[in-house]
Amino acid sequence: MMFSILTDLLPDFLLRYWPALVSGALVSLKFLAWAIAIGFPAGMGIAVIQLNGPALLRLPVIALVEMVRNTPLLVQLWWIHFAIPILFGARSSPEVSAAIGLALSSACYFSENIRGGLLALPEGQREAATGLGIGRWCLWTRILLPQAIIDTLPASANTVLSFFKATSILSVIAVPELMMTAMRISSRTADPIGVLTTMTLIYAVLGGGIAFALRRLEAALMLRSRR
Repeated sequence: MMFSILTDLLPDFLLRYWPALVSGALVSLKFLAWAIAIGFPAGMGIAVIQLNGPALLRLPVIALVEMVRNTPLLVQLWWIHFAIPILFGARSSPEVSAAIGLALSSACYFSENIRGGLLALPEGQREAATGLGIGRWCLWTRILLPQAIIDTLPASANTVLSFFKATSILSVIAVPELMMTAMRISSRTADPIGVLTTMTLIYAVLGGGIAFALRRLEAALMLRSRR
């Protein structure tokens, strides 16, 4: 009885297309996971290269970071998916192009967060490590980078949320994420307001859940770093 009442209250498109909306939301989360899994470690490497790499490597990396950060993600996706295959004769699926675009862009943004954290660390730590005979690899991986990552967690959390919202741009290269799925349902049901409102609520719920999880992670890491 209660289930029957609830189904009567729900709009028809939601009863019919909710599996598609769930699938679209999962696709959005999948590409966000790719952006973090590839972009964050790559961002750490880029930050270290910018601060401590050889000039021949540092200058191109800095140029890449500035280019990516100063151009829209939409433009980057168009280049990766349409222009580069034409120029070099290589084929790319929408999913591969989306993963490359998000990973590249997130790596550049994460690198700036981490680079800022590294620059804020006291210079005396490096001098003390050198005096104690600590190697460069150990200095960066055990001392400097862990501190920088923890110090920049709020900025990195904002970057994660920004890229979650940016997954909606993937619809322009036909990736079936939440935005594209909602637009297709809207065209079939002739109920754009209902469908887009539902899509907005899904984004809000997922974004709130991600923000909550990131705050818990930040609190846990901060507590652990103080022990």
